[in-house]
Amino acid sequence: MVAFSVWGMSSSSRASGAKAAQKPAYRCIECGWSAVRWVGRCGECQAWGTVQESAAGGAVSVRTTPAAVVGQAARPIGQIDVDGARAV
Repeated sequence: MVAFSVWGMSSSSRASGAKAAQKPAYRCIECGWSAVRWVGRCGECQAWGTVQESAAGGAVSVRTTPAAVVGQAARPIGQIDVDGARAV
């Protein structure tokens, strides 16, 4: 039998929520990028072997800034001048 609390969450649900809060977090020692699981290469600075388990196992921060600043507005592909473009 499952007992429900005032908030509608069973005691077993609260227990699993506490376990989820204790999951380890991993942080790059070079740039501070963080992830919820261990990876061999940092997703931000691309350095190998720099992602380590954080001491507190706290929450993983979310990026709030864009990855790159856009220099100009997007244009339809038909408006791009291919004659002046250089080959890669």
